[in-house]
Amino acid sequence: MRLHQLSLTAFGPFAGTVAVDFDTLSSAGLFLLTGPMGAGKSSVLDGICFALFGRVAGERDHAGQLRSQHAAPDVAPVVQLELTLSGRRLRVTRSPAWQRPKRRAAGSTPERARALLEEFGDAGWTGLTTRADEAGHVLGGLLGMNLDQFLQVALLPQGEFQRFLTATASDRQALLEKLFRTRVYQLVEVELGERRRSASAADRDLHQRASAALSRLVEAGGHALPDDFAPEALGAAADSGRLTDWIHGTVDALAGQSERSSAALAAAEVAASDAEERLGVARERAAARTRGMAAQARLAALAEAEPARTAERERLDAARRAAPVRPLRLVAEESQAQQRAAEAAWELALAALGAEFHDVLATADDASVSPDALAEAERRAHEAEVTARRFIDHEAELRRHRQTRAAAEQAVATLKAEQADLLAEQAGLPAEVAAAAEEVARAEGIAVTLAGAEAAVGEAQERLAAVLAIEETRARLADQARVLAESRATALDARARLLEVRERRIAGMAAELAVTLAVGDGCPVCGSHEHPRPAAPAADHVDDASERAAQRAADDQGVALQVAEEEHRTLARQLDELASVAAGANEAQVQHDLAQARAAVESAQAAARSLPALRAAAKDQSIRAETLQQRLQQLATESGRSQADMAHATAAERDCECSLRDLLGSAGSAIDSVAELVAGHARRRRLLAAARSAATALESTRAQLEIARTRATRSAEVAGFDSAEAAGRAALEPEQIAQLSDELAAQDAEAVRAQAILDEPEVVAALTTEADDLAALERTSATCTAAARTATAAATRDGERLQRCIELAAELDEVVAQWAPVRERLALISALAAVAEGRGDDNEAKISLSAYVLAERLRQVVDAANERLGPMCDQRYRLQHSEAKAGRERRAGLGLLVLDDWNGSLRSPATLSGGETFVVSLALALGLADVVSREAGGAELGTLFVDEGFGSLDSETLEDVLDTLDTLRDGGRVVGVVSHVAEMRDRIPTQLVVRKQRGGSTLAEVGP
Repeated sequence: MRLHQLSLTAFGPFAGTVAVDFDTLSSAGLFLLTGPMGAGKSSVLDGICFALFGRVAGERDHAGQLRSQHAAPDVAPVVQLELTLSGRRLRVTRSPAWQRPKRRAAGSTPERARALLEEFGDAGWTGLTTRADEAGHVLGGLLGMNLDQFLQVALLPQGEFQRFLTATASDRQALLEKLFRTRVYQLVEVELGERRRSASAADRDLHQRASAALSRLVEAGGHALPDDFAPEALGAAADSGRLTDWIHGTVDALAGQSERSSAALAAAEVAASDAEERLGVARERAAARTRGMAAQARLAALAEAEPARTAERERLDAARRAAPVRPLRLVAEESQAQQRAAEAAWELALAALGAEFHDVLATADDASVSPDALAEAERRAHEAEVTARRFIDHEAELRRHRQTRAAAEQAVATLKAEQADLLAEQAGLPAEVAAAAEEVARAEGIAVTLAGAEAAVGEAQERLAAVLAIEETRARLADQARVLAESRATALDARARLLEVRERRIAGMAAELAVTLAVGDGCPVCGSHEHPRPAAPAADHVDDASERAAQRAADDQGVALQVAEEEHRTLARQLDELASVAAGANEAQVQHDLAQARAAVESAQAAARSLPALRAAAKDQSIRAETLQQRLQQLATESGRSQADMAHATAAERDCECSLRDLLGSAGSAIDSVAELVAGHARRRRLLAAARSAATALESTRAQLEIARTRATRSAEVAGFDSAEAAGRAALEPEQIAQLSDELAAQDAEAVRAQAILDEPEVVAALTTEADDLAALERTSATCTAAARTATAAATRDGERLQRCIELAAELDEVVAQWAPVRERLALISALAAVAEGRGDDNEAKISLSAYVLAERLRQVVDAANERLGPMCDQRYRLQHSEAKAGRERRAGLGLLVLDDWNGSLRSPATLSGGETFVVSLALALGLADVVSREAGGAELGTLFVDEGFGSLDSETLEDVLDTLDTLRDGGRVVGVVSHVAEMRDRIPTQLVVRKQRGGSTLAEVGP
């Protein structure tokens, strides 16, 4: 990396634009960045950091105040840096976030941070990106380092390395971790710890599973656990194989016990089977005896009931012969019921017809009425109904004509009333239209004066404000006059004091020059190399610092006087402006004028507000007049149309009334409407139809009854009965016949079954032999069965115990097999984690992995620092890395000691003098810069800055340090030394001087 041009605008203490030409400064190889404290030397370095990374070092980055406080409010802060990185010529322009004044209002508006990255090529400067993050990514990739590493490689802050030299191990660790990115080793320590905890958890889980399975095995097998199988020694027993041997031995013992139980069960089952077989034979003989005795008793009972059974058989035979006659009798009875129903219907039909239709019937005797006569009367009634129904539409049409006529009459009356109202309203409209136009003209005349009235209010308010502010401004002007007088007197005193101090210093200048004389050097005044009587400083000698302090005091008072004079002039100008505005008026007059102007504004505003409504009202009146005229014409047309409709409806109504009057007159005086006439004819037709149906049904049922009675009588005679009534008395229901038949058949079958039981050989044998002692046989069988159940329970228990133990043994074998590699892995990971954490027996230094890496990096830094330190301290001191803990330090491996080669002693860096501390810390900074540069990929740094700290060196040591800095220029590197020490200005002729002023700092390049 080589810097070419740097431009700062409104950045830090620089109010305007300052530029640094590093190409010019690079010609000397070594240049000095100098200036008084607070002038802005660090701001130049901040500009470089901000251009590259968009951030600055230290607390200034967190403060966020990068824009100059001296710059004009509308000047944007800008940093532009032109440099070469990895052979590419780049130019980066950045602007931090700042508050820009608003252009059209008071206050400010935020401006976001901006960035522009350009590259110089054959076509000139070409933009690469305008995004800050992309620009940082490109520059960071080419640099190969972050801001923290850049600050330690390219900008060497001496104060920080003096603290680093004497810092504690923890503080030193924090800086080294930030520079060398050793977090990956810390992550390795954490990962090993996590894996150790995971393996330990797996080991505990398998240990618990093994213990639980072993406990279940002991409980299931009933064998006591050996004394040396304690939970804490279970792992050792598993590793030695004794646990597996004990498990298999327990399973073998349980297998033998299960075999013995199975043999005892087989013997008990044989004895129980024999006893059960003997008991079964005895029970079968007892059951056969019981069955035979029951069959004998049943045959005896059936023999006693034989006469009753014979009577039931005869009853069943008569019911079966009467069964064919029963359906015919039911048909005859049903036909008789239908005849009675038909007679009742005919009587009802005759009652409904009544005397009104006597002309249809030949006589009142129903026997002489034929269905054909009734059908002819029904036909005539239907024809009369059809004829009357044709006139229903005439009646509906008559109602419509009447409604139309009434509606037309109502419309004519309504139109005439509305026409009268509109004519009355039309008579008063011309006067209302004229009044509305007059009101609009009056409001327009008043509204025109609004602008003038508002201007008058503004003028009155301005005059009132001026009248009220005059007295206050006069008082402030008087106070400012007193302040001005005091500031003028103080400024004169400060100037007199400066002149006095300057004269006293000039008077003692010879003594001040004598202090700088050295033996053998020429006098800066006369050039002589001999100094027989150098002047001695007086007791009240004034040095350069006192003169500068007096100069600052005089400058400060001069600025205060300028501020007071400007404030006095401003107040006087304001008072003149206020008097011009007030124009000699008093407050009462201005208040009266303001009230009148406000009243005029309110009147004009009210007229302006009412003007749209008045104009709309006037327009509405005109529209209303036109609408009334159009409506009157429309009403005349509608009235003529309604009167024509009324005349047409009246004529049609008269025609319909004549037709209906003729129809209803022919029907009789009792009929008032066509609907009533149609209903009468329909009722007559329905009654005649009902009577015809009833007569037809009556004739049919009489014939059916005669036929049914004849068939029933013939069927009874064929079945052997005297009459159908006798067959009916013998008849039974089918269910009764079936039940009686089933009962007789069941009794016969029961007698057959009883005789069959008595004929069985086993029954015959049982009835002819003596009965067995069932109680004794049952007791013997129960005893043998209980013994078999006991043997079954024992065999089942031993078998289940054996099976359970086999399953638990398999589970335990599986757990032991899984446990062995977990225990091996836990031992390995625990050893690695202990070594990485610095607690293992193999780690004699007790240093963690991350601390070891940092210690190795620190050893490399010490080796690189010692290459620089020897020439700067006359080969007296060397830094030495220590791995031991110091005092109460918690971390080992990051100790630093200083070896004094003149006496061979090791010293703490805290025992070095100020100059020695600076030299050692500078060497440490240079060494760290070399190591960090290699760590970041060996990025080439063509420009290097070394910050403050040279004021504590004597001239000889300073010469050695500058010689060392000269070696940094090898390979074309440019070194910038940052210092405000006056002696450095004499030693380094090429300088970049920062001067601070009240309006902001400036930069100037000074050549040899």
